[in-house]
Amino acid sequence: MHNVSQPTATIAPAGKTASRSARRNERPAVKRARSESIDVRGMRQHVLTWGSPQAPKVFLLHGWMDVAASFQFMVDALAHEWFVIAPDLRGFGRSEWQPQGYWFLDYVADLDHLLDHFAPEGSVDLVGHSLGGNIVMLYAGVRPERVRRVVSLEGFGLPAETADLASRKIAKWLDALSAPPEFRPYANIGAVADRLQKTNPRLHRDAVGRRAAVRHPQVVGTSSGGRGGGGWARCGPPEDQACSERNARDDR
Repeated sequence: MHNVSQPTATIAPAGKTASRSARRNERPAVKRARSESIDVRGMRQHVLTWGSPQAPKVFLLHGWMDVAASFQFMVDALAHEWFVIAPDLRGFGRSEWQPQGYWFLDYVADLDHLLDHFAPEGSVDLVGHSLGGNIVMLYAGVRPERVRRVVSLEGFGLPAETADLASRKIAKWLDALSAPPEFRPYANIGAVADRLQKTNPRLHRDAVGRRAAVRHPQVVGTSSGGRGGGGWARCGPPEDQACSERNARDDR
């Protein structure tokens, strides 16, 4: 017969477990971003930066219908010192719109210009989400000497499509050039919070209402007097949206 040892319980010293739990629930302090606009290949591009320019550099590229400010949560959680550079891609956020439409390789060329502006020498780290992930992966392959590390978050490339879709997509693009679709404006920040929670019911109402204008400008956009003409509106290129059916959004 084998001796079976009795289970034992380990008691943490008083306060240790509670303090660890409290630390997990604490929200990191908000790191203040600096906002600037620079000329990128003849267009005004809005850029957010965090940290000291002497720290290691990392560029963050957002995804479709997103903006640089969405990275605020991630920047707040960074454990080490970084000089973070996050642009609003052309046509998004506070960057200039391109009336002639948008071509993917323009984003790659813009990134090349941004690296020359903020990090003219050496290699840097690149992080991209979705559309941004596709941009940084392509750029890393074209200019490997400028990239130390690259991270793609959900940047899986364009979906496979059949050739017969090409004519319909081009026709849709031509129609959009004649009558560009517009994003529905929102009367107040409460309406913005309603819209955000419609997409993601798990968002806490208080947090949405308190932070939407600062943290989620991809939905909020500009305030009165902005492109929407009043209230709050999305910041994104509407004529580009018509080029891909998978990017269509229903805001009703």
